[in-house]
Amino acid sequence: MKKTLICCNTNGQDLRLFQLDTECWTVDEIFRYPLQGVGGSSMAMPAAVVGDMIYVAFRGESPALISLRLTRDRTGVEQVGHLAIEESCPYLSLSGNGRFLLAAGGTNAIVVRIGKEGVLDRVVSRMPLGELAHCVVERGGTVYGTACRDDLLRRYRLDPETGALEETAKVAFPKGSGPRHMAFSSDGRLLYVITENAGTIATLSLADDGEEAAQPRLLGAVPLLAGEGRRWSGDLALSDDGAWLFASERASDQLVSLRLDASGEMMAATSRVASPEHVRSLHLDPGGGFIVAVGNFGQSGEVYAVGADGRLTPKVTFVAGDGPSWVLGLDGPRG
Repeated sequence: MKKTLICCNTNGQDLRLFQLDTECWTVDEIFRYPLQGVGGSSMAMPAAVVGDMIYVAFRGESPALISLRLTRDRTGVEQVGHLAIEESCPYLSLSGNGRFLLAAGGTNAIVVRIGKEGVLDRVVSRMPLGELAHCVVERGGTVYGTACRDDLLRRYRLDPETGALEETAKVAFPKGSGPRHMAFSSDGRLLYVITENAGTIATLSLADDGEEAAQPRLLGAVPLLAGEGRRWSGDLALSDDGAWLFASERASDQLVSLRLDASGEMMAATSRVASPEHVRSLHLDPGGGFIVAVGNFGQSGEVYAVGADGRLTPKVTFVAGDGPSWVLGLDGPRG
């Protein structure tokens, strides 16, 4: 099976495309594209993909959201848009209807309209989120955002036509925990939130009797690692069957596998494996057969096979670029 991997490199300020072959576990670089119209250093750059469009947030002195289009055969990209923006955005995601790019940046949750031919058009909505606004995701017209420094999660209603946001609830996390990236359970009842400074995955209940809850409830949190010591958690990924969560712990450079029970409300760490240095982004293949991690404090990426017991087995190490901060996955090149 062949897959295309896309790595976004902060220091190199480029995108690199790779072909992954999971039959012989090889990774080959097939294309390299320097971002256009950017200059100076940047903080870690996130990326998001929908169809043949890739969006990247440049986080230098002149922040921008960059639109790129994959070539028809998916073996290359070309830049087709550059939208200046006020905020430095550490996370990007797409609305379910495909009309908006969602971003967190500064103290805001941000909605950007996707215009003609997939090019980002303009910011249509900003709403206060909190200090170090870090992640915004949407499901079924409801948006959730985290503010890492303010230890807050906010909920908004997204207007599907205009992109306007309306705040409907907020949840306070334990002081100093640093809520970061999020993942929805497959049925949308639960939200999993990784906390950067506490080193936990928290579970929130979003629904009561099948309806959206008036107030999301924090059910509990499970530590990624036992014992004392510094925690610096990064990203998380949920398997399609809802049985496994995978998370990166950057202080010790490990990936952790966590088994969920049938309800999805209880989990426990079952195994750990060494990772590249400072993993900020994970890509879990939709089929669940492999996961890719890239090390933002270096050049390496690692592909792991996912076992039936959730154990991750390193299969191939590759040079992802200079300071890889995000990794995406697609079906392989089109013939």
